[in-house]
Amino acid sequence: MTRKIKPQDLFPMDRKVEREEILAVKRVMRNKRLTFMSGAEIEEFERVFASYMNSRYAIAVSSGTAALHVALAAAGVGAGDEVLIPPYTFVATATAVLHQNAIPVFVDIDPISFCMDPTDLAHKLTDRTKAIIPVHLFGYPADMDPIIEVAQRHNLIVIEDACQAHGSEYKGKKVGTLGKAGCFSFFESKNMMTGEGGIIITDDEEFAAQCRLIRHHGEPSWYTYERLGFNYRMTTIQAAIGIEQLKKLDKMNEGRIKNSLYLNSLLKDIPGVVLPQSPDFGKHVFHAYAIKIDPSVIGMTGKELAKRLNRDFQITQLIYPAGLYTSTLFRERKGYGERKCPFTCPFFENEIYYTDPQCPKTDEIAENIIGFPNWHQLSYIEISLVAAKFLQEMETILSSDLGIESRIIGTMLSTGTTPKIHELVNDIPKVTNPLKVGVLGLGGIGQVHAAAYSGSSWTELHSIATRNPLALQGAALFFGITNIYEDYQKALEDPELHAVSICVPTFVHKDYIIAAANAGKHILCEKPLLLHPDDFTEISGVLQEKNVKLMVAMICRFIPHYSAAKKVIDKGEIGPLVSIHAHRRSRGPPSSNWFWDESKSGGIVVDLAIHDIDLVQWFLGSDDPIKSVYAIGSNRVYPEIETWDTVVINLRSKSGVLVTIEASWSEPDLTDQVGSNTGMMIYGEDGTIRIDPSRQPSIKNTELDGIEPTFEEIDQFPFFVEQVSAFAKAILNDTLIPIPIEDGLSALRVACAALKSLQSGKIIHLS
Repeated sequence: MTRKIKPQDLFPMDRKVEREEILAVKRVMRNKRLTFMSGAEIEEFERVFASYMNSRYAIAVSSGTAALHVALAAAGVGAGDEVLIPPYTFVATATAVLHQNAIPVFVDIDPISFCMDPTDLAHKLTDRTKAIIPVHLFGYPADMDPIIEVAQRHNLIVIEDACQAHGSEYKGKKVGTLGKAGCFSFFESKNMMTGEGGIIITDDEEFAAQCRLIRHHGEPSWYTYERLGFNYRMTTIQAAIGIEQLKKLDKMNEGRIKNSLYLNSLLKDIPGVVLPQSPDFGKHVFHAYAIKIDPSVIGMTGKELAKRLNRDFQITQLIYPAGLYTSTLFRERKGYGERKCPFTCPFFENEIYYTDPQCPKTDEIAENIIGFPNWHQLSYIEISLVAAKFLQEMETILSSDLGIESRIIGTMLSTGTTPKIHELVNDIPKVTNPLKVGVLGLGGIGQVHAAAYSGSSWTELHSIATRNPLALQGAALFFGITNIYEDYQKALEDPELHAVSICVPTFVHKDYIIAAANAGKHILCEKPLLLHPDDFTEISGVLQEKNVKLMVAMICRFIPHYSAAKKVIDKGEIGPLVSIHAHRRSRGPPSSNWFWDESKSGGIVVDLAIHDIDLVQWFLGSDDPIKSVYAIGSNRVYPEIETWDTVVINLRSKSGVLVTIEASWSEPDLTDQVGSNTGMMIYGEDGTIRIDPSRQPSIKNTELDGIEPTFEEIDQFPFFVEQVSAFAKAILNDTLIPIPIEDGLSALRVACAALKSLQSGKIIHLS
């Protein structure tokens, strides 16, 4: 039976809350200043948001609805007035008008953008029209020039509802800056969020002043009341989150756009399906990825199709299933109290009814728009699964072959959807009998291993096993394989499988290694090999009995800069080693709970610093092992985890080489393809090697009068592919594994000694 996937798997509300937001909230809580009357965050948020939008003023409020209401109030909209709005939008656009005792009048929508149709404006104007609220729906900029032209000709106020369009642009200008005011929502589903919250932007100083009065009870100073106002204030907690979110907005928008265009590539040319497109006149930021269904071709409405698509798990959602005028609120005019005000307001010459809103395009379109997930943090594998499920259903409905596998795999190859995937797997010649390998575990590193096997001439990606059915099905389509398993033990039973990559959490490595060895499968195990070297005792006998080769995936040895340095050291070009200084900083571990638990991951020392520990021992050679270890650490970057997030490890080798290794989860940006900010200085008696993986390595040999010896030409072929190729060659040719088990264990011993030193505060001596 197909396992159900929770809706939040594909429509995740929580993925935007990262370290920066958590720390920002903690700073506010420590300051204990939670309102705009005591804290500085709201004013700062207003300043940076106005600057981003290229607007003079920003007024932060409690929600997008509040932003619309405040803007209408500041514009003087009131009883007897009509406000033109589109009917295909969230209800807040309309209720904000009602809250000002004014009447919403619905203007039909454009069938391409789903935004207000400027050609219908003239038909809805009356002498009571006061304002226009165009909505930049789903992140698509409304066609503002003709709307502004109508407004200017009739002396109307334009208030932009940009609640779904943070960063969207119209003819080079940010939406929200084209009318009198722009209103934004920061609900958690938006392109940027503060949980709840909103903001108004304007260039009009007096308008901004009125907005500030209205959001705070009409009170310019304590107990002085100038006008009717409300409590629409933002909190400093919301503002602190907003400041951090705004820093990421462009990047998050890029992710939504990328994912949306990728979906377009996968779903193009399907009869009866119209995909979203970016306008020639602006920038679409894809708050939602909305497709339009043609019932005459599909044989059912979008509402019916969405229900059918979501039978197993939710891959789509129906967006605004009908025009607002069809709701009970408008059909029965559910206003204030029994008198139905403002619908029956005496300031109107006639009562207003919504039985015939004259919006035929909205009626035709609304029940046929469905949305697919396109969040910036969704992986291509997740999106590919969504597309595959939709394509499979459409094949059944249309009774036609849509070429699902070739469509998805072809699109992935052409767009490059894992690290250099288009370079890795396009026209790679395979040896006659490549090593058939399975990947156990499909987190980030598992996906990299799978891509590398696909791109190696020496290997064939034969199978994948992971407990996550969503990732499993997406990966099957992504890599074009049929051997997929939720139970890794089943994968190991396959007699055609030669070897496996173990890419699961560290604390289960031992179980997986023993199971794979008992099944007679050769093993490439991600570092660290185990949590403690003593755990290897149980493994070694099984490896010998089954004649299984085991290699530890110490990827840094395959990075050309480090391997080139190793050659220079071995040639003696910088003389005997004196000292080594290394640093490795990354953004921090993933959100998986096990990674934060030192008893399961080994923490920053065993998981991160082990890279440089291994490199140092590689450079020193087996004749000069590490003899003493001393480490200190701090916990300032991630105070919420009760372990070290920054460590400095001091090592001394048998010959007296001094080594300092700094490892930290403090890097805000990943600056190179290794996934961390790394570097190393290697000092010899006769020269120095400086290693920075973002550029060519350099050597200064003091005995060569300034002439620098040159490295051999560095092979640029991706080092993950080189790693799996080296593993495969050793098995196919029955030669020694390139990274001996003892090397992996030796690095683990030093890492565990460093961890022990951190815990005890003492120098640890190694025998």
